[in-house]
Amino acid sequence: MAGGCKANKNGYEAEESVQLIVENAGLQYEKQALFEKAYGPRKGKSDGVVHISKNRKIRVEVKTQNVSGSVSEKMPNMLIHAYNHYEEDEIIFAILGNGWAKGSVDWFKEMCVPANWASYQGHQNGRIPQSWASKKIKVCTELSELKNYITECKNGQLQ
Repeated sequence: MAGGCKANKNGYEAEESVQLIVENAGLQYEKQALFEKAYGPRKGKSDGVVHISKNRKIRVEVKTQNVSGSVSEKMPNMLIHAYNHYEEDEIIFAILGNGWAKGSVDWFKEMCVPANWASYQGHQNGRIPQSWASKKIKVCTELSELKNYITECKNGQLQ
């Protein structure tokens, strides 16, 4: 199987696993959730949105990299969407597999802290734009970690 086809298959399987985790927790999962992009007339799609309650939704984006490749190059765009285009304040990034570029997952986790991303984007003294201040981004590197996080959110342990 060619690299691109295998990557698509692995990504699809990971996305399906996330959907099963959410649904097995008794929660609604909206696949291929739309969001407003910064460019172009068409809306963007993320992997999904978890409906924790009527007033609480968590955006989910799943990326899998099992062998070395270029998926880590998408990380800055993922952050741009999270901070500027997703309407939800809570986001889960499932960053799965062992093929990520060295240091990329650690960098990504650091950038999921609004003050760090603001500083990286050149905002003076890490000053956080108001729209970013409420963003809560969780990075899960294992499906079991994502499952535990979803369960804690459902049970009200994480607000």
